[in-house]
Amino acid sequence: MLRILAIGDDLELLATRAELLRLTGAEVVKCRGRDAHRHLETQAFDLVVLCHTINEGEALDVIRALKGRGGMTKILQTTPSGTVSGSTFRVKVDDVVSAVPELLVQRAAEMLGVQARSSRKSF
Repeated sequence: MLRILAIGDDLELLATRAELLRLTGAEVVKCRGRDAHRHLETQAFDLVVLCHTINEGEALDVIRALKGRGGMTKILQTTPSGTVSGSTFRVKVDDVVSAVPELLVQRAAEMLGVQARSSRKSF
Protein backbone atom coordinates (compact mmCIF):
# COMPACT_ATOMS: atom_id res chain seq x y z
CA MET A 1 0.00 0.00 0.00
CA LEU A 2 1.20 3.51 -0.81
CA ARG A 3 2.00 5.69 2.19
CA ILE A 4 1.93 9.46 2.71
CA LEU A 5 3.39 11.43 5.60
CA ALA A 6 1.60 14.77 6.05
CA ILE A 7 3.57 17.24 8.16
CA GLY A 8 2.31 20.53 9.58
CA ASP A 9 1.91 22.49 12.78
CA ASP A 10 -1.80 23.39 12.62
CA LEU A 11 -3.35 20.14 13.89
CA GLU A 12 -6.89 20.95 12.77
CA LEU A 13 -5.77 21.82 9.25
CA LEU A 14 -3.48 18.79 9.21
CA ALA A 15 -6.39 16.49 10.08
CA THR A 16 -8.38 17.90 7.16
CA ARG A 17 -5.41 17.51 4.82
CA ALA A 18 -4.92 13.91 5.93
CA GLU A 19 -8.58 13.15 5.24
CA LEU A 20 -8.26 14.67 1.78
CA LEU A 21 -5.05 12.79 1.01
CA ARG A 22 -6.77 9.49 1.84
CA LEU A 23 -8.76 10.02 -1.37
CA THR A 24 -5.59 8.88 -3.16
CA GLY A 25 -6.11 5.43 -1.64
CA ALA A 26 -2.86 5.74 0.31
CA GLU A 27 -2.40 5.22 4.01
CA VAL A 28 -1.83 8.67 5.54
CA VAL A 29 0.18 9.35 8.68
CA LYS A 30 0.16 12.89 10.05
CA CYS A 31 2.53 14.60 12.46
CA ARG A 32 3.90 17.92 13.61
CA GLY A 33 7.15 19.14 12.14
CA ARG A 34 9.09 18.42 15.31
CA ASP A 35 7.99 14.75 15.20
CA ALA A 36 8.75 14.14 11.52
CA HIS A 37 12.22 12.64 11.97
CA ARG A 38 10.88 9.96 14.31
CA HIS A 39 8.43 8.83 11.62
CA LEU A 40 10.97 9.07 8.81
CA GLU A 41 13.53 7.01 10.73
CA THR A 42 11.12 4.17 11.51
CA GLN A 43 8.78 4.05 8.51
CA ALA A 44 8.90 4.23 4.72
CA PHE A 45 6.78 6.71 2.79
CA ASP A 46 6.12 7.20 -0.91
CA LEU A 47 5.19 10.88 -0.53
CA VAL A 48 5.82 13.53 2.10
CA VAL A 49 3.46 16.51 2.07
CA LEU A 50 4.79 19.63 3.78
CA CYS A 51 1.89 21.82 4.85
CA HIS A 52 2.51 25.55 4.63
CA THR A 53 2.03 25.68 8.42
CA ILE A 54 5.28 23.82 9.12
CA ASN A 55 8.13 25.79 10.66
CA GLU A 56 10.64 26.67 7.93
CA GLY A 57 13.62 25.24 9.80
CA GLU A 58 11.81 21.95 10.42
CA ALA A 59 10.77 21.79 6.77
CA LEU A 60 14.35 22.27 5.63
CA ASP A 61 15.51 19.55 8.05
CA VAL A 62 12.94 17.12 6.60
CA ILE A 63 13.95 17.98 3.04
CA ARG A 64 17.66 17.54 3.82
CA ALA A 65 17.05 14.22 5.57
CA LEU A 66 15.02 12.83 2.68
CA LYS A 67 17.39 14.07 -0.01
CA GLY A 68 20.39 12.83 1.98
CA ARG A 69 19.03 9.30 1.97
CA GLY A 70 18.89 9.22 -1.80
CA GLY A 71 15.59 7.36 -1.61
CA MET A 72 12.58 7.56 -3.84
CA THR A 73 10.31 9.47 -1.45
CA LYS A 74 8.75 12.43 -3.24
CA ILE A 75 8.19 15.76 -1.50
CA LEU A 76 5.16 17.98 -2.15
CA GLN A 77 4.86 21.38 -0.50
CA THR A 78 1.53 23.15 -0.10
CA THR A 79 1.14 26.90 -0.19
CA PRO A 80 -1.81 28.95 1.09
CA SER A 81 -4.93 28.58 -1.04
CA GLY A 82 -4.70 30.26 -4.39
CA THR A 83 -0.94 30.83 -4.43
CA VAL A 84 1.95 28.84 -5.79
CA SER A 85 4.62 31.48 -6.25
CA GLY A 86 6.61 32.53 -3.24
CA SER A 87 7.47 29.01 -2.10
CA THR A 88 10.82 29.19 -0.37
CA PHE A 89 11.53 25.50 -0.95
CA ARG A 90 10.66 25.24 -4.66
CA VAL A 91 14.15 24.20 -5.77
CA LYS A 92 14.41 21.55 -3.07
CA VAL A 93 11.03 19.82 -3.25
CA ASP A 94 9.61 17.77 -6.09
CA ASP A 95 6.59 20.01 -6.54
CA VAL A 96 4.57 22.83 -5.00
CA VAL A 97 0.78 22.97 -5.05
CA SER A 98 -1.85 25.38 -3.83
CA ALA A 99 -3.69 24.10 -0.77
CA VAL A 100 -6.99 24.19 -2.66
CA PRO A 101 -8.38 20.74 -1.72
CA GLU A 102 -9.07 19.46 -5.22
CA LEU A 103 -5.66 20.56 -6.48
CA LEU A 104 -3.85 19.02 -3.52
CA VAL A 105 -5.54 15.64 -3.97
CA GLN A 106 -5.06 15.68 -7.73
CA ARG A 107 -1.35 16.49 -7.53
CA ALA A 108 -0.68 14.00 -4.72
CA ALA A 109 -2.42 11.27 -6.74
CA GLU A 110 -0.38 12.15 -9.83
CA MET A 111 2.85 11.99 -7.85
CA LEU A 112 1.86 8.56 -6.53
CA GLY A 113 0.82 7.38 -9.99
CA VAL A 114 -2.79 6.69 -8.99
CA GLN A 115 -6.20 8.12 -9.68
CA ALA A 116 -7.88 9.83 -6.75
CA ARG A 117 -11.34 8.81 -5.63
CA SER A 118 -13.93 11.55 -5.68
CA SER A 119 -15.53 12.93 -2.58
CA ARG A 120 -18.91 14.51 -2.15
CA LYS A 121 -17.80 16.08 1.12
CA SER A 122 -17.07 19.79 1.02
CA PHE A 123 -13.84 20.92 2.70
